[in-house]
Amino acid sequence: MKDYFREIQDIKTKTQKIEEEKENLKTKQLIIEGEMNKILGLLEDFKDLFPLANIDKEADLPVQFDNIMTIIQRIFDLSTSILDLSVYQNELSEYREEAKRLLESSGLDLGEIDSELSISIENYLEHADRNQYYTGLKEEREQLKQQLKAVLNTEMVRETMISSLGDNSEDRIYDAFVELYNEFLSLENVEEKYQEKRTEYENMLNEIEIEQNKLISITKELEELATEETLKNAAIMLDDAHKQLSYLVDEYAVYKTAAFILKKLRETFVQQTKDKLLSGASKYFREITGGEYKAILPPENIIEGDFQAILRDGTIQDSTELLSRGTTEQLFLAIRLSRIREIHPPLPVIIDDSFVNFDDFHLVETLNLVNELANTNQVFLLTCHPNLIELCTEDKPVQYWKLEKGRFSKSTREDLIRYLRFS
Repeated sequence: MKDYFREIQDIKTKTQKIEEEKENLKTKQLIIEGEMNKILGLLEDFKDLFPLANIDKEADLPVQFDNIMTIIQRIFDLSTSILDLSVYQNELSEYREEAKRLLESSGLDLGEIDSELSISIENYLEHADRNQYYTGLKEEREQLKQQLKAVLNTEMVRETMISSLGDNSEDRIYDAFVELYNEFLSLENVEEKYQEKRTEYENMLNEIEIEQNKLISITKELEELATEETLKNAAIMLDDAHKQLSYLVDEYAVYKTAAFILKKLRETFVQQTKDKLLSGASKYFREITGGEYKAILPPENIIEGDFQAILRDGTIQDSTELLSRGTTEQLFLAIRLSRIREIHPPLPVIIDDSFVNFDDFHLVETLNLVNELANTNQVFLLTCHPNLIELCTEDKPVQYWKLEKGRFSKSTREDLIRYLRFS
């Protein structure tokens, strides 16, 4: 019994220790659960990256320890990657700055470097490749140039080129060769030029042969003329030629004198035409054109029925063919009016629709001249255009007549305008 009691007492002591340990573990569990709740609160900040679907907040958290630790480990791994990425980003920024300095120091126009650095680098590399390719071509060109100079620097080429160059230096011969090369685009052009020159050469040979034959013929004629009888006949022919020449000299002098008289007569006629015949016409022409033209001159050849017109700025229109149809008619009208004013006694003047090609401005100026002409001459103005009658002034006595069905009848200004407009 004593042993049994002691064993029970030991069990009770162990039970008390277990209860105490249980309480301690329960306290630690509460602490751990509090810490894990904090961890879960932190994990909520990363729910977009790591969903918490595998963690049940209502269940025992220590049981889900492995899941929570897995998420934490993934967060640590991500933080390590972020740190590495930050380092790489810093290195990339340094490389970008270094690339920008290289691009800016290259002196090439690559556009906006900051916008698309990769494009700028590609452009730079492309320029570098082209520059290297250009440098290679330049060196190859220089080598070919030296080889070509060596080929051209021969005695035969010098003798061929020196006649046209006057300078047989190596550089001058090379430049001349390049000029000749640029004249021909292909081998066909060279062949064509060669055939052309060959044809010219053969034609020259034929001409030389013809001239040689002529020389032989002339030599034979000279030999025949060297005889005494031939010389006598030649002397007789010379005497006859002198007599005929004397007659021709007198005839030439007469013609020369006549030409001089005709020249002076023309100069006098032109001057009189300018001073008398065309002075009034120039005035009328200037008034009709509103000063656009200031004078009329006779033509160089007085036989031609033409005239010259001088513009306001002094420019000379050498022929009426250079004028518009309306301006040409205005010029000849001015000449006719000038001649009419010089006829005495004044005669009636008939103007039959001579202004159809005049615009309103020139028509008004022309009618002013006709109005002045009416001071000295009786004027008959025939027309089928009502606008011409509308522009006529009535400061002079005016009679209006209309032709209807072959009969003339006196009318008024308004009635005649209406009749012409609607008939």
